[in-house]
Amino acid sequence: MDDLDRLGTLLAKPAPSSDVVDRGRRRLERKTHGRARKRRSGRLAAGLGLAAVATATAVAVTTLTAPVPQSPPDATQLTGRQVLFAAAAVAESRPTGAGTYWHVKVIRRSQKPRPPGQHSGSPGPRGTPITFETWTRPDGRQWSTLGPAGTVSEIEGEGLLDETDVSFAQIRRLPTEPAALRTWIRDLLNRYRKNWKHPVPVTDSDVRALLIQLLYRVPAPPKVRAAAFRAIASSPNVKSLGRRDGGQGLAILEQKSRFELVVDPATSLVRSITFAYPGPGTITTTVLTAEWTNRLPKVVPSPSPRLTRPSG
Repeated sequence: MDDLDRLGTLLAKPAPSSDVVDRGRRRLERKTHGRARKRRSGRLAAGLGLAAVATATAVAVTTLTAPVPQSPPDATQLTGRQVLFAAAAVAESRPTGAGTYWHVKVIRRSQKPRPPGQHSGSPGPRGTPITFETWTRPDGRQWSTLGPAGTVSEIEGEGLLDETDVSFAQIRRLPTEPAALRTWIRDLLNRYRKNWKHPVPVTDSDVRALLIQLLYRVPAPPKVRAAAFRAIASSPNVKSLGRRDGGQGLAILEQKSRFELVVDPATSLVRSITFAYPGPGTITTTVLTAEWTNRLPKVVPSPSPRLTRPSG
């Protein structure tokens, strides 16, 4: 365990209560006063007693204060990597949970690049926000609200992670070491892309996108989620954006893309994900719900013959 892991573990623990601190202070005072009364027996004894008090006090201070953990630093002072390592430590300790359906509810917003000639300070046109939910059973069957309003329909042939048909059973067996998890995802994408008509090389951004999906799209085991956070933390150019609504903002800068995350390090929950690309523009996904449930709304089939979940 390195220093960043220790910091994450420290952030996951509560600070000592005021009762614990008060009891330690009173014990220290009793020891010090008891030694001080013995100094009245004589000058020589006083000199020896003073040395004894100094030694006893030093030992008492060390004994009483050493085991008391210090209060964790303010999360706003953490670097981007420290936020991710703190979230990893919390993710590893969270319960696995159980239910009939893995329920995810998100809001998807898009913003296109600025038209040519528009002032550089002006944002591009925004698309209409899309709110949708998915319910996924461990056997892979999925239902979604992606159709017309008021409908809940089964999604046919959709994978749990983009570009793949990974199963719940595979998610449960994913590597729990960051480097091994990155390699597994890269190999997975390469296997699927080799069947494309025009295969595209797998980039670090592609791997990172699936690492992020492991944090909310699927019920990955605690150790897998922790490994995903640590793998993302190993990315170059991880920057802290400070406090954001719901957590801490992070940016991962690359030559042709930019990822932004909002993570709550105290709960390890991902609040939002933003992908910024030069061509398509910016897509932001705000995560409202990612949890197990035993309830599926009444299924009202959509008239659309095929529903496709947006990527990301």
